Amino acid sequence: MPSTLQFQDPAVRQLVEASIATGDRGRPVRLVFTCLSAAAGLAFLPHWLVAAFITTGLAYEFILGPLVRKLVVEGAPASTGLKGMEVRIALTAGIVGTGLYAWVAVPAWATGSVNGIVMAFAWTLGTVIHAMAYRSDRPLMLAGSLVMPILYIVIAPVFSPGGYDLTDSLALVFWFFLVLASGVFARERNVLLASARAEREAGEVARAESEAKGRFLAAMSHELRTPLNAIIGYAQLAREEMGADGRPDPADMDRIERQAEHLLGLINEILDFSKLDAGRLELYEAEIDPASVAAHVVETLLPQAQGKGITLAVRLAEGTVLPRLMLDRQRLTQCLLNLAANAVKFTETGGVTISMSVVPGPLGPLLRYQVSDTGIGIAPEDMPFLFQPFGQLDNSLTRRHEGTGLGLVITRELARRMGGDVRVTSEPGTGSTFVLEVAGIPALTQSSAQGPTQGPTQGLTQSRAA
Repeated sequence: MPSTLQFQDPAVRQLVEASIATGDRGRPVRLVFTCLSAAAGLAFLPHWLVAAFITTGLAYEFILGPLVRKLVVEGAPASTGLKGMEVRIALTAGIVGTGLYAWVAVPAWATGSVNGIVMAFAWTLGTVIHAMAYRSDRPLMLAGSLVMPILYIVIAPVFSPGGYDLTDSLALVFWFFLVLASGVFARERNVLLASARAEREAGEVARAESEAKGRFLAAMSHELRTPLNAIIGYAQLAREEMGADGRPDPADMDRIERQAEHLLGLINEILDFSKLDAGRLELYEAEIDPASVAAHVVETLLPQAQGKGITLAVRLAEGTVLPRLMLDRQRLTQCLLNLAANAVKFTETGGVTISMSVVPGPLGPLLRYQVSDTGIGIAPEDMPFLFQPFGQLDNSLTRRHEGTGLGLVITRELARRMGGDVRVTSEPGTGSTFVLEVAGIPALTQSSAQGPTQGPTQGLTQSRAA
């Protein structure tokens, strides 16, 4: 509903959208009830009055109601708060809407006939029940919907042939008891519906999580078996090709070591996620040089980048000062390595750039690493699932490139534990940019007195793989 997107407060947008959806959903029921009431009124009301009743109902549903809603509700200032919007809806859908619908109660009661009083009862009581069923959780909106029916039913006996009498008084008392009963009924209905909705949503979430975990475990069985089979195979090959001196082929040993390290990395990711999920992962802060973290990541990924023929660079803007900070070096390196490794993994041409800077944050300066690549990019519809545990955006890509699918989940959680976050922007076919921010306390030690890291003096701007 584009017209409601102007509101700054998400709760206001949600309230307006829900109110409009409720009004549109209830329109067929209101029209049917109006026609049935009009048909019944033909027996004791003037035909012109019945025609006026139907006309005002149709005018409100299709002309006046949408116009007033557009001007007063959807056209409200973007800064409108929740209470202010409730008042606006109470005036439009409440007072104006019920005022145009329930006025027929007055001439119906004024006929002095039993049928007229019954119709007045039924119409105003139906309006009240409708309001309580949909607005019992919003007192202001509920009050707006109740004002006109109550006013009509109170003043209607004044126009009856004999004026107020005992019968009218008893009828009004009975009507108010019915209103109270309908309020209790509406409240209980809403509670039961909310409970049923919550149970249904919880069941759907549980099923989705179970299915995602099942897919994850199936994928992990493949991921863990692959390096294990390779280790066993290379070990058997090394035994068979063992030289006369009893020493295995160094190339086979290198392969075994690489596969073992890959297997260890998979297991470590699973263990890290389980610790984060259980809240048992601890951070160990020590003085670090942020530039050396980036240099270590480049050194680790340089062979892989060289093998793919892509560039890998670290950049620090001229004049930028990176202070020495108190952070968990291992976890910070893990975060940056996860992002950079993903960038290298999914980049076939072009390159990957790691930029470093210090930016202001809500509680102090933030250390920012920006990892940009010219890879395959991420589709907009996949963005909401990017940091979901046990979820993988493209199983075919994951199978081709390997991995647990937990790296980004772990990276974001670690960044948040370190007072920052991870954000991403991407364009399919062009590339992605991941921004890692962490908050570190400036180190006040003897080593920090030697001076912070500055721009190109570290030679990082020329770290490239051709």
